[in-house]
Amino acid sequence: MKRYDDLIVRMDADSLALLFEPDGELGEMAKGRDSIRRFLQSFTNVKVLSNLSTSESVELNADSAVQKGRYSQIAVINNRDTLKPTGAYTGHWHWSPDQGWLIRKMETNPGK
Repeated sequence: MKRYDDLIVRMDADSLALLFEPDGELGEMAKGRDSIRRFLQSFTNVKVLSNLSTSESVELNADSAVQKGRYSQIAVINNRDTLKPTGAYTGHWHWSPDQGWLIRKMETNPGK
């Protein structure tokens, strides 16, 4: 999640998309790396100043894992409005022998 946080701050849509499986899902907003990349690239008016994810639990089951935790972010919209969204997240991960841990699905629950 540290890498995920760093890439969110940089808004590196290409590298973020590669953290997902080829058919991975970013909530209900995007499915597949190309769709995830396009979705993230659409935030041209957002500057993320910080993104912090903390893990509360990780359950391993063979080549899969479910990670639950909380996130907080500070972002500036249109160079003037500061937002501080917080909430819970659930990450579903899958181990790839060639690429390591990849995200199968990342879900957020804002305000929780």
